[in-house]
Amino acid sequence: LCDIEKERRIPSPSRAAKIAGKLGEPESFWVQLALQDMLRKENLNLVVSIG
Repeated sequence: LCDIEKERRIPSPSRAAKIAGKLGEPESFWVQLALQDMLRKENLNLVVSIG
C-alpha cells in the first residue's frame, strides 16, 4: 500500500477494484484512476472515461 501511495507502483485494475471495495468507494472511480496512471506512466496523452 505504501508503494501505491508513494506512486512507486500502480495497482492493476482488479487490485484497484478490491481497494475501492475495502474503502466503500465506487469501483469505477478507482479503476479509472489506475488505468489513467498506467497511461500517464507510458507518456500517452489520453483520458480514461468509464461509464
